[in-house]
Amino acid sequence: MKYNVIAGVLSAVVTMAGSVSVMAHGEHAKGNIGYLLNDKGYTTMSNYGECWKTTDWKKALSIPHCEGDDDKDGVANPLDKCPTTPAGDTVDSVGCTVDKDSDGDGVYDKDDQCPNTPAGTAVNAQGCALDSDGDGVLDGADKCPGTPAGRTVDADGCEASTLVLDNVYFNTNSANLTPDSMVVLDNVADSLNAQNDIKYLVVVGHTDSTGAESYNQVLSESRANTVRAYLVGKGVNGDTISAEGRGESEPTASNATSAGRAKNRRVIIDIKR
Repeated sequence: MKYNVIAGVLSAVVTMAGSVSVMAHGEHAKGNIGYLLNDKGYTTMSNYGECWKTTDWKKALSIPHCEGDDDKDGVANPLDKCPTTPAGDTVDSVGCTVDKDSDGDGVYDKDDQCPNTPAGTAVNAQGCALDSDGDGVLDGADKCPGTPAGRTVDADGCEASTLVLDNVYFNTNSANLTPDSMVVLDNVADSLNAQNDIKYLVVVGHTDSTGAESYNQVLSESRANTVRAYLVGKGVNGDTISAEGRGESEPTASNATSAGRAKNRRVIIDIKR
């Protein structure tokens, strides 16, 4: 038997004795009229595994099941303009990889020089986190944006200076300020409130090495918090001042002498502009 496709209809002409079976378990063609379909809309295949085409078939009607899809991208070989697409790539209607933005930063992967940018990070045209003021600290970590060009900054992106609170003392083994120390802090508060360029303040407490290290750590934190609270009470913006203690970990003098220990018992203010 031989087969002819005439005007979109398959006809069978018997040329020799015997029977021919036609398999109808191909891919659903979804209305594709370029192939002979059975009554359920599936492509009809010969015993050789070939889809039967009608005279209406043209390349634009190709389907992977019938024409092959070597790179397995879902686009039939006759339509695939990029026949070696890497596995997993998203492709367009002609089988070519579409632009992807894997980290969602708005810069396509092919142009992204920093491909794993954390979500929400502002980036430049190369897909890298911004440093708008050019101070070497990325915007996301910069507590002092807008630093003038050429200025030296700390890890927070701020011009930093340190104010040592000389003559600020506490009662022994406590975080209670002495009366004279309150007078000193009144002047400090006035000075800080008059400086409009201050971005952030950090009050840091230190102790000498007398006593247990854990005790000194807690004492330094308490003293720093006392100074912070006092300054806030005198008008310093509480949103721009924090406190921390570093215990005996950062001595400036030897703890072997009383004079050295006195220097190590101190409170400083890191000023960030």
